[in-house]
Amino acid sequence: MNTQFKVSVFWDNRNKLKGNMGTVMLQPTINRQRFYFSLKLLCTKVNYEKAMTGRMLNPEQKKLREDINSCIMKAEELLSRLNEPTKESFIRFYKSDLNLSIGSKVDCYSLMKAKIAVLEAEERFGTAQNLNASFHSFKTFKNELYLEDISESFIKGYKDFMIKRKCSSTTTGMYLRNLRAVYNQAISDGLISGSVKPFKNITLGSSVKSKSVLYPYQLKQLWEYRSESLRETRAIAFFFFSYLCNGMNFKDVAYLKWKNINGDILSFVREKTKNTKRNESEIRVYLCDEAKKIIAIWGSKKRKPDDYIFEFMRKYRSPKHFEDTIIRYKRICNKALVKIGKELGFDVHLVLGLARHSFATKLKLDGTPVSFISEAMGHSSMSTTQHYLKSLPDENLRLMNSKLLAF
Repeated sequence: MNTQFKVSVFWDNRNKLKGNMGTVMLQPTINRQRFYFSLKLLCTKVNYEKAMTGRMLNPEQKKLREDINSCIMKAEELLSRLNEPTKESFIRFYKSDLNLSIGSKVDCYSLMKAKIAVLEAEERFGTAQNLNASFHSFKTFKNELYLEDISESFIKGYKDFMIKRKCSSTTTGMYLRNLRAVYNQAISDGLISGSVKPFKNITLGSSVKSKSVLYPYQLKQLWEYRSESLRETRAIAFFFFSYLCNGMNFKDVAYLKWKNINGDILSFVREKTKNTKRNESEIRVYLCDEAKKIIAIWGSKKRKPDDYIFEFMRKYRSPKHFEDTIIRYKRICNKALVKIGKELGFDVHLVLGLARHSFATKLKLDGTPVSFISEAMGHSSMSTTQHYLKSLPDENLRLMNSKLLAF
């Protein structure tokens, strides 16, 4: 490790706070590159100079000296622990509760919890919940996990563990991809060498098995289903709104505002890709009469541009409550749809997510090019779209084969 560093502090009153107060700033220097940030310690210049150099300190000055020394020690320990520290990695770890100075190994679970905290601070609650589920799954498999323990044999052991628990390969792959992301970030931050590649020979892709869908005759049955229950009626309405709007995800439905509608065109950017480097292109949907009827019945009556279209999102109290409301309504709708699916004798678990898969499959059955389907669904790769396309049913295969000699 050839990194050269030093840590110092200084008193800063550029913000001109009341009472001649200033902020104590931490100033690390890494390989001759200096930067600084606030320690959120406020004091007068007299108290700062006394705490740094004086004797016979009063209780306030003594406490200030202890706080400053603690901050400097934490910074020095962190810099000595990081293999290749950068300004970004130092600030991120310093401001978290993660203590990298204890022991010779890096606690993977601490990194995961730190990442969860960052995601929640960025209001990316869905991603945070996903990572949190991964955290609990790995902790059930191995109570203590260090980056240095992650190997090909560990990953294979975890896969076997998930199989014994009858977890799907899709879930296992999702959790392992989260672990890989944390591991790769640790390499970028200089916490572990990149020469070891435990995930290199491991397949983490989701199952190639096509997702469940409703075929046209089943969609017709659901469309014609009439229920006297408000919840069932609403659940069917949201299912078909998603289906008619390019298989729109329910979360995207919840985020829709009146300003997203311009005449017969509804345009939006998927919430899933807003905070990523992936495709963030706008998706355009033609609103047919049936979709407009659903909006008229279940949409809010006030149509201000920044108001949410659907009534159930109107009274959220915070970003976290907003996400919780989406999850709660999705759960309520899915519960109603499962009951309807059983009554109709469907051989699939009827939930809102099937609307997206059914939209893609219906277009495929109608001969629509996969490239068009991919664009309509907002996918950045056609390989992603393929996971949504159910294989052609036997009857379609028979009809297709019967036309081979029709020339």
